[in-house]
Amino acid sequence: MNRTNMIRIISPSRYIVDKQSLKSEVTGHLTKKMIQDRPNINIIFVGMRAMKTISKDFAKSDVVHPVLSFDYSKDRIGPSGEEESLLGEVVICYPQAILLATERDRSVNSTISELVIHGVDNLLK
Repeated sequence: MNRTNMIRIISPSRYIVDKQSLKSEVTGHLTKKMIQDRPNINIIFVGMRAMKTISKDFAKSDVVHPVLSFDYSKDRIGPSGEEESLLGEVVICYPQAILLATERDRSVNSTISELVIHGVDNLLK
């Protein structure tokens, strides 16, 4: 079944994220990877404290990671109450993305894109 994918980006207003560009990049990446049944993916931006809690609770790590991926490969119930195929979630630590961009002398947008694509690739494994 070939259907369009739903990429949800959840980000507090204080984080500057080019959602349209990011959605296009992920969609293009999925197309390049020749994913036939395009999955739903949630991309969530969080701060340092939230990422530390997520890392501790789910990755069993006390490190604030810049990106974590959570695979939900079975069907789930979506916000509309209908069943949907949710591949997973990619959680990005926005402050870590800014630090990485600075260290690598790159733009924040390109660093965020790299982190998201890395997270999506982890979901596809």
